[in-house]
Amino acid sequence: MTARDRAMTPQQYVQDKAAHSGSSFYYAFMFLPTRRRAAITAFYAYCREVDDVVDEVYDPSVAAAKLAWWQKEVAESFARSAEERQLDHLGFILESIDRVRELEQDFIRQGVTIVHSFKIHRDGSASFYCADPDGIVIQMLYEPTLSRQDLR
Repeated sequence: MTARDRAMTPQQYVQDKAAHSGSSFYYAFMFLPTRRRAAITAFYAYCREVDDVVDEVYDPSVAAAKLAWWQKEVAESFARSAEERQLDHLGFILESIDRVRELEQDFIRQGVTIVHSFKIHRDGSASFYCADPDGIVIQMLYEPTLSRQDLR
């Protein structure tokens, strides 16, 4: 982080990180409503930061320290967010209802904490919620419109 980065607000920093990534994602985000755009831009900037550690840091101990710092920041952010009710979980889109069921069973066999069991919703979506070792809640979701898109 440079002196210029420290003078930025967090919102300015993530905007700058996403804009300078060279990815078309940044431009695609412009079509989203303001709040969603801000959220996905922040998440994308985080992904870029972690990817940069993996791609650009050659000393394994430095890379491990940087990734540990990010892990701590994410855990603290979720703890604050849960109190503020701004962000209560992450979600992953899966390709089918069957895949959601299979993954829940795999997670149960592996001892992953299931927060909310598999459910098919009225809108045709299906999901379950689990928790990672730090207690961060993760939703595994089939959503008919999104799950059928080729996201590659």
